[in-house]
Amino acid sequence: MKVFVISLKRSTERRIKIESSLNNIGINFEFFDAVDGKENNFKYYKKQRPIKTKKRHGYALTRNEIACYASHYSIWEKCIQINEPILVLEDNCEFTDALKSSINTFDELAEKYKFIKLCSIFKRKTKKKEILKNGLEIVTYLKRGSGTQGYILSPEAAKEFIIHSHEFIEAVDDYMEKPWRHGVKTYYFKPNIIRRAEIVSTIGSDRKDKKNLTIYDKLTIELFRLYEQIRYTLYR
Repeated sequence: MKVFVISLKRSTERRIKIESSLNNIGINFEFFDAVDGKENNFKYYKKQRPIKTKKRHGYALTRNEIACYASHYSIWEKCIQINEPILVLEDNCEFTDALKSSINTFDELAEKYKFIKLCSIFKRKTKKKEILKNGLEIVTYLKRGSGTQGYILSPEAAKEFIIHSHEFIEAVDDYMEKPWRHGVKTYYFKPNIIRRAEIVSTIGSDRKDKKNLTIYDKLTIELFRLYEQIRYTLYR
């Protein structure tokens, strides 16, 4: 399975760190240049829908969140182009021993599950799907997870993500875990086989600014949140 690390071309220190980590465990990979939110009119910038995002969620996506979405959208395109499952990593990952011992099973797992995350930021109640020979489990979570630090992606899942992503309305990790939008179910490894490194996020901390919301705004947002919760429950 080909391994791609999404990384800003200017993030030299991050690239050196993750390259060393992957080399140490004997995993070959390619850097995939991330879309840079500091550039004017960056790739897929026009897919953002700030008014719709504000109405549904009470905040607008930051430039870096839009660029992050665009970066993953681009890697989905790459997966479709080469027409084979891939492993996608972000450059703020740290790895457990289980990654090296499991990677030779990823092609087979991708055929079966289509989209598998290598870690979850949150601890959630799970439903077991399969116990693997190395003791790891493939599970689903009873509540949506978060993060895009690492995932196995099949071309079939990539196509569905692309088809139903003509607008960037929410953060990309939120979108990817909304199966009622695109029909792609999210699976996870348990326990996590990668983890997020303790380094400063390139997205920034000025997210989800919900200032100046009216009572009507808050009611609309809450109703939409309830609607999505019901859709997720029904799909699950």
